[in-house]
Amino acid sequence: MNNTKCGNLKQKRRQNRYAVAYFVMLLLCCCFQSAFENLSPLMITTQGSLDDLNSKLDHKVTSFQFRPVMVINKCPAWDEDKWLDLYIGDARFQCFRPCYRCLLITVDPETGIKDGNTQPLRMLREFRLAPEGKMRNCFKDSPLFGVNAGVDQPGYVHVGQTVYARYKKSAF
Repeated sequence: MNNTKCGNLKQKRRQNRYAVAYFVMLLLCCCFQSAFENLSPLMITTQGSLDDLNSKLDHKVTSFQFRPVMVINKCPAWDEDKWLDLYIGDARFQCFRPCYRCLLITVDPETGIKDGNTQPLRMLREFRLAPEGKMRNCFKDSPLFGVNAGVDQPGYVHVGQTVYARYKKSAF
């Protein structure tokens, strides 16, 4: 199987220890079922995609706005659109589908205050809607940011580790 290096795990600020504890718990469980998420126990984003979004916004947002479990660094923007699987050390993650976003991303996770201009949701709707067809009929006007994933093979994962991806032939 050919896997391509796609980046590194990025360290989060003070919430990192909580994300890591939660993530380790998921790895130990090694299951796809979850109690609260719509589709999967993991939502993964990339720093490149966040940087691209921020280049279009007047007021920058952080990855916390999207509440990911992992942020992958050192890969191109929107690389996650083409991922089938991720390999980090002994751990393997199956990528199910893009994560469609709702009004929750307009709420600042540190203050709990909703953005008056509904950003970054409004900006994402300008350039990150699903392509026309079956996917667009499903997601409607909910923009895509990140990827829903599950644990296929448990393993120890730490910040700075190399991430390898197996890619689809095309995005979505």
